[in-house]
Amino acid sequence: MKKQLCTLAVLASMFIGTEAFGQSEKGRVGVNTPTPKATLDIQNLSSNLTTNEGLLIPRLTKTRVASIDNNQLVKGTLIFVDNVSYSGNNPKVRQINEEGFYYYNGD
Repeated sequence: MKKQLCTLAVLASMFIGTEAFGQSEKGRVGVNTPTPKATLDIQNLSSNLTTNEGLLIPRLTKTRVASIDNNQLVKGTLIFVDNVSYSGNNPKVRQINEEGFYYYNGD
């Protein structure tokens, strides 16, 4: 009986937790909005004018990009290269010559 009550309590808390903290739109994530209008919808905090706002893309060095396993690359990946110092000759990073945004297009 005690085991059944414990199982019931766990299941109930899981259901309540997902309902209380779940997304209002299935398959969508909203930041600062309860009703996301896309897969990822980020709204500004208009009430707080002193907070930095925006989206930070992963920042990698050219050396780190060169070390990524080719089997792990996903077409459409966006990164920001913040350091182009690199002494290797990996063809994967031959077009990375300056700091900035880069994306993987499958080539």
